[in-house]
Amino acid sequence: MLHSCEEVRSSAAKGLGDVLKTYDPEVVESVMQGLVTSYYESLVIIPPVKDELGRILEPEIDRWEARCGVGLAINAIAPLLSIEAVSLH
Repeated sequence: MLHSCEEVRSSAAKGLGDVLKTYDPEVVESVMQGLVTSYYESLVIIPPVKDELGRILEPEIDRWEARCGVGLAINAIAPLLSIEAVSLH
């Protein structure tokens, strides 16, 4: 789900949703917590690398692909979550 290729992210998310249908709700909730943690970790933008004069040698890195993949996975497993498992933070 954290892959740079959209097709891989999409397929991985769908596969995760399909496989979690066979697991207990507690497992699904645990996976959801891991996904939310991964999402928040991917919000951090890696700053650019600069030389001693402040010129950018390497641009900043936004891990939007990871956030996209996590979002697809959350969407895939959302129907499997109980009302009690869903909370707004």
